[in-house]
Amino acid sequence: MAIIVMEFIESLRGQKAPKVQIFATDLDMEAIEYARQGIYLDNIRADISPERIEKYFVQRNGNLLLKKELREMIVFAQHNIIKDAPFTRLDLICCRNLLIYLNTELQKKIIPLFHYSLGHNGLLFLGPAETIGGFTDLFNPVDPQMEIVRRKDTVSAYNA
Repeated sequence: MAIIVMEFIESLRGQKAPKVQIFATDLDMEAIEYARQGIYLDNIRADISPERIEKYFVQRNGNLLLKKELREMIVFAQHNIIKDAPFTRLDLICCRNLLIYLNTELQKKIIPLFHYSLGHNGLLFLGPAETIGGFTDLFNPVDPQMEIVRRKDTVSAYNA
């Protein structure tokens, strides 16, 4: 996500670049610490273009390290989506492949929470096997194939 955002900012040439901060959260503190390092196995070359590898990574100890300017865009934090207070006024929530591990009751609590967390016209990006279920009153489809939906300006069913 940081690479895509950085490329968008670079495409603005001459326009004022927006301030971007990415929140990367997980329940597992070890996973957060590992992600914070920005170290990727060399086999990501199969999925990332050589141009992006060259521009956004440095080779280190047989692995690829995400460049500092990208890592500084990201705030890593432990967060329990079920119990902790939600982040609010977000422009984009990428929640890929979490919902598939939760039962239906928890999914029905989290989808309205996402609606509450998003700002005006905010986007929700789910994993390929995930959907908003019956919450069509809270979101409009943007790209159904990619499971991207836009927040509707309606009262959220979630009460913080």
